[in-house]
Amino acid sequence: MPRLLVAISNHGLGHLGQAAPVCNALQALRPDLAITIWSALPAATLAARIIAPFEHINQPCDLGLIMHDAMRVDVAASWARYADREVNWYSHLDIACSVVRTAAPDLILSDVGDMPLAAAQMLGIPGIAMSSLNWADTARFYFEGLPNSTAVLNRLTDIYNNAPLALRLSPGMPMRGLEEHTLPPVAALSAYSREMLEDKLMHLIDPALKDRPRILIGMGGIETHLACTQWPEQKALTLLVANQPHLQTSGLAVQGIVNADALCALTDLVFTDLLGYCDAVICKPGYGTFVEAALANTPILYVEREDWPEQRVLVAWLEANARCAKLDPATLQQGNFSVAIDRLLKQSAKPPIRQDGATVAAQAILRWLNG
Repeated sequence: MPRLLVAISNHGLGHLGQAAPVCNALQALRPDLAITIWSALPAATLAARIIAPFEHINQPCDLGLIMHDAMRVDVAASWARYADREVNWYSHLDIACSVVRTAAPDLILSDVGDMPLAAAQMLGIPGIAMSSLNWADTARFYFEGLPNSTAVLNRLTDIYNNAPLALRLSPGMPMRGLEEHTLPPVAALSAYSREMLEDKLMHLIDPALKDRPRILIGMGGIETHLACTQWPEQKALTLLVANQPHLQTSGLAVQGIVNADALCALTDLVFTDLLGYCDAVICKPGYGTFVEAALANTPILYVEREDWPEQRVLVAWLEANARCAKLDPATLQQGNFSVAIDRLLKQSAKPPIRQDGATVAAQAILRWLNG
């Protein structure tokens, strides 16, 4: 039985959003494929998106970046983490090699941790990088020019440059690799129609909120506090607010707000399903929500991030392929959405986006596994 080791960064949930559909497509194309997931994401979080059976190695596969919140990188703390690892590089590499030896894979797929690729190169195992970004160019964006950064940046660059194959998911930045293939967008799609979702949720939404446009608000897998309870009463919209663990689960209907996490906890639904249930989404520029919403034909209001290198590529793709508009950060904090939503919903529809990216990625991976 062939075995694939899939390393998934726990920097938010965007990397899981890319890797999970590919794992599911691999299982559909090759049911005998054994999959091991190497990730510090909780097993329950992985299982909510990966339907293929898998073993779990609960360890981080990269450093990622330390975030103040979903919108702002803590550059100083992130750099300290990379600088410390460089001083102790070979002990970190030994740990990564030990993980790989234990998993005994025929192939490693990394989205998009550097340590699995470094271990693959050390042990002579094929290692594929797959994502919409790589940590080498991301680190260079933040760290170039810092004292003693050259060794760190050169090491990261060498790791990604020497990956035998890089799968660049659209929309994405260059992925490096000895060979690079650009693939269609990859994202999960809800298994439920809008009518099925409405049936599932009809008894969980206050009747006073049902006959309004439904707006999903989710800033991604890294918590960003929103002052929802201080927003003005929503008289024309119903706001489904996600990833706000301190938001109360009841008593919000008078403000026109629904705790989206509570809805998911009461059902078998996930964020991707809520995208299909809602009329628009408010989010930050991030691969996962941008692509999932675009493929679901859900219009998008986005709040720009201060200094995210992937943002330009993502926004350019979104503007070409989806109904979207930029939202002022102050409008998000103040909760005044009606005018922006009205303009967004009046935009003309865009042509459908191809939805076979996960299958295309799985086929490329299986070609390497088989050959």
